[in-house]
Amino acid sequence: MKTEMEARLRAVVPESIMPDFELKYKLDLAAKINQKLARTNSVALLHNYMEPVLYYAVNGIRGDSLELSKQAARTSADRILFCGVVFMAETAKILSPAKRVIVPSLEAGCSLADGCNAVDVQWYKEKFPNLPVITYVNSYAAVKAETDVCCTSGNVMRVVEWAKKEFKTKSVIFLPDKYMAGNIARDAGMKLFIPDRQAENPAENIDYQNVPTVIGMDARCYVHEKYRPENVRQIISTFPDALIIAHPECPPDTLDEVFKNGGKSGSTSEMLKTIKEARPGQRIAMMTECSLADNALAQRPELGDTLIRMCNQRCKFMKTATMEDVYTAIVEDRYEITVSEEIRRKAEKSVRQMLEI
Repeated sequence: MKTEMEARLRAVVPESIMPDFELKYKLDLAAKINQKLARTNSVALLHNYMEPVLYYAVNGIRGDSLELSKQAARTSADRILFCGVVFMAETAKILSPAKRVIVPSLEAGCSLADGCNAVDVQWYKEKFPNLPVITYVNSYAAVKAETDVCCTSGNVMRVVEWAKKEFKTKSVIFLPDKYMAGNIARDAGMKLFIPDRQAENPAENIDYQNVPTVIGMDARCYVHEKYRPENVRQIISTFPDALIIAHPECPPDTLDEVFKNGGKSGSTSEMLKTIKEARPGQRIAMMTECSLADNALAQRPELGDTLIRMCNQRCKFMKTATMEDVYTAIVEDRYEITVSEEIRRKAEKSVRQMLEI
């Protein structure tokens, strides 16, 4: 007879993908992980993009980047096991320097974070002086250290408005996500400008002191970039009554099509909130990493076919955190995330500023 956990997970992980013996094996590993967490005063932080068996079977705190950042700052645990990607674990270390922070895999990178380094930020500050630098939390510690304030997809518009008011400017530098920069510009009634890095004086091409402008760069999330306007039209053609929710990392023309069809944009937490509050039978199409929808369906199996997602849209970096690697990490106390104190102190200012807004 299946346990409640097995029955819940079978809603999204059929036997054709994971046989019963493998599911039981992973759940046994999860039980050992949970025992080790409890015995060592450790806490697991699990991002919403973790695969369902890991996400639900391992005891811990679940959430998006913003929520997990807050929890990292508050936890009384001695050790943080971060089930996500490396830049998120770095943020936990920035906020909790006295705690040991470990990750299941050092291969958990990010196409966005990898697209921007500290030298890039310094270039923008030199070419566009006196503008506030807002960095998406999907960035490494050295980048955050060069930043005035960080943001997440859940609070980005509040942060932009705060920065303009605090620095008394009409324009902002927003790094590194090109698409989110474009979505900010549209929603805030600003212009988007991606400077030519080869130009000697790129600022001469835009009157950013008088024209409200989001100055960005060309880094992108390889998963959300795949969502295109034609996908929106295909969904609406097949499910005319569907409410589409797209992540702000999707391209602006995709979000334009979403809005045109009565949809909306939101962070992963906002997506889960929408699903929780949906009326019975409401079809919801989610345009983000597919494990989020899997996890929502595992929590509410009754949603069945009303929850629509593109199941090939999965993040290879998030999927480096397997149950086996999590078990090894907690038992062998690896891999530790370290941040130099000089960088950590600088980065902490921008992260804590984000949490205060």
